[in-house]
Amino acid sequence: MVLLLTPLAISGATVWTGPMVSFEKAPFADPTDPANVDALTDRVAITRGSIEGIYNPLAESAFQRGAAVSPAGTAWAFTLNNPGLAAGDVIASNYASLTFADWQTAVLSSPPSTVGAPGVLHLLEEDIYLDIVFTRWDAARFVPGGGFAWSRATPVPEPASGMLLGLGLALLARRRR
Repeated sequence: MVLLLTPLAISGATVWTGPMVSFEKAPFADPTDPANVDALTDRVAITRGSIEGIYNPLAESAFQRGAAVSPAGTAWAFTLNNPGLAAGDVIASNYASLTFADWQTAVLSSPPSTVGAPGVLHLLEEDIYLDIVFTRWDAARFVPGGGFAWSRATPVPEPASGMLLGLGLALLARRRR
């Protein structure tokens, strides 16, 4: 089953534009160990077993194909499932112009082909979009063990409340002069 989603620009979506962070799961590393899981939110985390694709260990115990496709709670956009778009167009801030699909469909069943290519991950329940790029994908035929690495955007850090209070007071004092 292919799940295609086209979000509305007025949906109130959140786009993560904070600093990019890197995550790596080494080959044969235990996917149940939190050190081998990239936790994005309370509902979505990404890891990979020793074979096959990535999955959300907060919602499933292994990679799933078929009607329940992995990673649960996500949709993906790459140039592979957005023919005609340049790599520079596949960015989270452009989410309304992208076609999203389940991960296996979005990578055309060839995860190694996404290494180095920009992508956008949509966290469905939270309606969050973030830029991602796979930097390594260990294909079972060549490098067994389910290793992978990626970089992804983070939420924009919230300013410290004290800093905001100080700024507000400074502006108020300036206005009273």
